[in-house]
Amino acid sequence: MAGGKHKRHVLLIEDSPTQAQYMRLLLEDAGHQVTVTESGQKGIEIAEVEQPDMVLLDVVLPDLDGFSVCHRNPAGIDPGFPGLRVSD
Repeated sequence: MAGGKHKRHVLLIEDSPTQAQYMRLLLEDAGHQVTVTESGQKGIEIAEVEQPDMVLLDVVLPDLDGFSVCHRNPAGIDPGFPGLRVSD
Protein backbone atom coordinates (compact mmCIF):
# COMPACT_ATOMS: atom_id res chain seq x y z
CA MET A 1 0.00 0.00 0.00
CA ALA A 2 1.28 3.47 -0.85
CA GLY A 3 3.08 5.44 1.82
CA GLY A 4 4.04 2.29 3.73
CA LYS A 5 0.62 2.05 5.39
CA HIS A 6 -0.34 -1.29 6.89
CA LYS A 7 -3.16 -2.94 4.97
CA ARG A 8 -5.83 -3.55 7.63
CA HIS A 9 -7.39 -6.99 7.83
CA VAL A 10 -11.15 -6.91 8.36
CA LEU A 11 -13.16 -10.01 9.25
CA LEU A 12 -16.72 -9.65 8.00
CA ILE A 13 -19.27 -12.04 9.51
CA GLU A 14 -22.46 -11.60 7.47
CA ASP A 15 -24.92 -14.25 6.27
CA SER A 16 -26.57 -12.16 3.54
CA PRO A 17 -24.58 -12.67 0.31
CA THR A 18 -25.77 -9.31 -1.05
CA GLN A 19 -24.77 -7.38 2.10
CA ALA A 20 -21.46 -9.25 2.35
CA GLN A 21 -20.55 -8.53 -1.27
CA TYR A 22 -21.46 -4.84 -0.93
CA MET A 23 -19.45 -4.38 2.28
CA ARG A 24 -16.52 -6.38 0.93
CA LEU A 25 -16.32 -4.18 -2.17
CA LEU A 26 -16.47 -0.99 -0.09
CA LEU A 27 -13.74 -2.21 2.25
CA GLU A 28 -11.49 -3.48 -0.52
CA ASP A 29 -11.91 -0.23 -2.44
CA ALA A 30 -10.75 1.53 0.73
CA GLY A 31 -7.59 -0.59 0.67
CA HIS A 32 -8.43 -3.23 3.28
CA GLN A 33 -7.90 -6.97 3.13
CA VAL A 34 -11.27 -8.64 3.80
CA THR A 35 -12.15 -12.16 4.93
CA VAL A 36 -15.85 -13.03 4.77
CA THR A 37 -17.79 -15.81 6.46
CA GLU A 38 -21.52 -16.33 6.94
CA SER A 39 -21.18 -18.30 10.18
CA GLY A 40 -20.60 -17.01 13.70
CA GLN A 41 -18.73 -20.18 14.68
CA LYS A 42 -16.55 -20.01 11.58
CA GLY A 43 -15.91 -16.32 12.33
CA ILE A 44 -14.61 -17.25 15.78
CA GLU A 45 -12.32 -19.87 14.25
CA ILE A 46 -11.02 -17.43 11.62
CA ALA A 47 -10.42 -14.72 14.24
CA GLU A 48 -8.38 -17.11 16.37
CA VAL A 49 -6.10 -18.00 13.45
CA GLU A 50 -5.92 -14.76 11.47
CA GLN A 51 -6.12 -12.15 14.26
CA PRO A 52 -7.93 -9.49 12.19
CA ASP A 53 -7.55 -5.78 12.92
CA MET A 54 -11.33 -5.34 12.98
CA VAL A 55 -14.49 -7.45 12.94
CA LEU A 56 -17.72 -6.35 11.25
CA LEU A 57 -20.43 -8.54 12.70
CA ASP A 58 -24.08 -9.14 11.83
CA VAL A 59 -26.32 -9.66 14.85
CA VAL A 60 -28.65 -12.20 13.22
CA LEU A 61 -26.67 -15.23 12.00
CA PRO A 62 -27.81 -18.79 11.24
CA ASP A 63 -25.79 -20.54 13.96
CA LEU A 64 -24.68 -18.11 16.70
CA ASP A 65 -26.07 -14.62 17.03
CA GLY A 66 -23.60 -11.75 16.93
CA PHE A 67 -23.86 -11.18 20.68
CA SER A 68 -22.83 -14.79 21.35
CA VAL A 69 -19.86 -14.38 19.02
CA CYS A 70 -18.77 -11.29 20.98
CA HIS A 71 -19.21 -13.04 24.34
CA ARG A 72 -17.02 -15.92 23.24
CA ASN A 73 -14.22 -13.39 22.72
CA PRO A 74 -12.26 -15.15 19.97
CA ALA A 75 -8.57 -15.67 20.71
CA GLY A 76 -8.76 -13.67 23.93
CA ILE A 77 -9.09 -10.43 22.02
CA ASP A 78 -8.84 -7.32 24.17
CA PRO A 79 -12.31 -6.00 25.15
CA GLY A 80 -11.27 -2.70 23.55
CA PHE A 81 -10.90 -4.49 20.21
CA PRO A 82 -12.57 -2.44 17.45
CA GLY A 83 -15.81 -4.00 16.29
CA LEU A 84 -18.89 -2.78 14.52
CA ARG A 85 -22.30 -4.40 14.77
CA VAL A 86 -24.01 -4.77 11.40
CA SER A 87 -27.77 -5.28 11.18
CA ASP A 88 -30.63 -4.63 8.78
